[in-house]
Amino acid sequence: MNRTVLTCILVTVFVLFSATAHSAETAYDGIYWQQCTPDVKHLFVDGVMGGIMVGQDRVVGNALLNKGSTAGSHECPKAVISVVNSLERQIEQWDRSRFVEALDDFYEEPDNLGLTVKWAVLVVLLEMRGAPEDEIKAYIEQLQRNPQ
Repeated sequence: MNRTVLTCILVTVFVLFSATAHSAETAYDGIYWQQCTPDVKHLFVDGVMGGIMVGQDRVVGNALLNKGSTAGSHECPKAVISVVNSLERQIEQWDRSRFVEALDDFYEEPDNLGLTVKWAVLVVLLEMRGAPEDEIKAYIEQLQRNPQ
């Protein structure tokens, strides 16, 4: 179930940033993040959280609209709704200030400055979900080898 929740979060974050990444020449990386004012950082994090919530509402809506018309069992919509409700409860408990601080901490490491904010958000989400330190470190190293 944790993987399903994390997958929902990742999909939402990618959707959130895909349009922005292709439409502007600004590099939304660590240098950009460090230059942002605290208000912009908090607005950014609120946007991420709001995007996740909107995305999960669409998942539920799709599950309910397609009820009975898909090859999946009638239990599938119930499972989707359960996962989405769990995600919503988790997001409501996240401290936005802590999220901003975690992003600030991430970018204090000079090797992370070249990574875009969308990847830093994913690292912070892993940290906030209590992923093992070695898993997070391996993920960061992979991102540093293949920054996108």
